[in-house]
Amino acid sequence: MDYTKLQTLLAMQTDQGAFPSFVTTKTGVIEDESCLVTASVVLLLLGIERKISNSFALFSAIQHALTFIESCASYDTPGAYHFYPPERDTARLVDGLSADADSTALAWMALLKAGIKTKSEARDILPDLFGKIRTRARGDGHWTNSGVYRTWFDQKLPDNPVDICVNANIAACLKMANVSTHITFGSTATAINAILKKIIPTHQSMRLLAPHYTSPIELEIALARAVHAGVIELKPALTAIQVYGLDAQDAKDGRPADRTFYCNAQGHPLWHAPALQLARSLVDPAPKPKESPAYAPKYSLDKTHDILAPLASS
Repeated sequence: MDYTKLQTLLAMQTDQGAFPSFVTTKTGVIEDESCLVTASVVLLLLGIERKISNSFALFSAIQHALTFIESCASYDTPGAYHFYPPERDTARLVDGLSADADSTALAWMALLKAGIKTKSEARDILPDLFGKIRTRARGDGHWTNSGVYRTWFDQKLPDNPVDICVNANIAACLKMANVSTHITFGSTATAINAILKKIIPTHQSMRLLAPHYTSPIELEIALARAVHAGVIELKPALTAIQVYGLDAQDAKDGRPADRTFYCNAQGHPLWHAPALQLARSLVDPAPKPKESPAYAPKYSLDKTHDILAPLASS
């Protein structure tokens, strides 16, 4: 564990408890405190906490972040969460966002993993909650089938796309809560598996697949999280995207802090999250040391040069 990195990450936490991201707009860069990013970081920190004993700083940071996540709970849609806390003054790009499925899925996963929410609560709430945004006919884009999920719980919104990353996160959330007996992942998995056999995941194709995400790396991460949670139906999709080595390359590059990962449905403005990238780097496996050669050369390069030099002058 790189404790210096961990200290740097914890120092990024805001007074509100959030792990911030930053939005690049036409007028400049705006700090942003969201449930989505904070819950994503907390899921990683909870895994780190299990490997580190008696870290009060880490424990305190997680509890502070969980309080922020809980402040994002919706009053209009019980069980749902907003991108921003609806009744707290925090750094944000816009006001008045409705509760959304992506923030809700990630919030529930973090709260379940932390023991704040129980699986029993989840089974009572989540099937009906997510059922409200499940499509009953072929959805948006070329990849969707009936039974996949839209993004916003407000059905009156004119722009409510189907996003492949959001669907993977919902599947992971439902599986983590053990509600698979109530909801099958067949429709979601069939649609996702089929499209990833046909489309190469690029920044351009993400506009069709995931209107709220800019990088195909995020799709691989979302699919890996779902499969790790037990959604084996998405294993073919994960296998298909892992062929390109996107997440592995991001890790090899050191999880660049300025890599964009999120946007609105129109593709702009762009979010980047140094805290999330740093948290990911903390759980990345250490690079393998270079193997020593099977045998040592008889001479070093310098000695060989010294031996050959007289021959060259003769």
